[in-house]
Amino acid sequence: MLLSFRRMVIIRIITPIESRYLHFFRQNVTFFVVLNLTYIGELMVIIPGEKTHEEYEMIEEPINVADDTFEKTVLQSELPVIVDFWAPWCGPCKMVGPILETIAKDYAGKLIVAKVNTDENPKWAMEYGVQGIPTMLLVANGNVVHQQVGAVPEPFMKEMVDTFLETTGAE
Repeated sequence: MLLSFRRMVIIRIITPIESRYLHFFRQNVTFFVVLNLTYIGELMVIIPGEKTHEEYEMIEEPINVADDTFEKTVLQSELPVIVDFWAPWCGPCKMVGPILETIAKDYAGKLIVAKVNTDENPKWAMEYGVQGIPTMLLVANGNVVHQQVGAVPEPFMKEMVDTFLETTGAE
């Protein structure tokens, strides 16, 4: 898993720390910093940041998206996104899966393929009125450009993606 380290936190320490570890909590993530000395003053800590556009270019496979990461991963994405609403028990979803894997690899750097398991993450499926699966939303700049309900053959899917990229100017 790639992480970019672009965020920096300055921690002001006003009492001596004699522990080997400094523990702090920020944005729902707990961080531990190893300290070797007793320290008073300011400590600069670099924490994992958001993925950059260049890091998204490296994604050559579908990514799993949960309800709590959907907005950031899909709606705020710099790249166009294909969102596949699916479930493990769905036969047509299993047919679409390999097609989306191929598309993720072939169009890496041009779009992101995101998968949302509707059994575990129903929020956004309900938000978009998904009533049948698989349903694929083609999203650009936070807006749904196209919705495909049901499994389709690979040539049709690739043609749909090409048209999507042309209309969004992401070709």
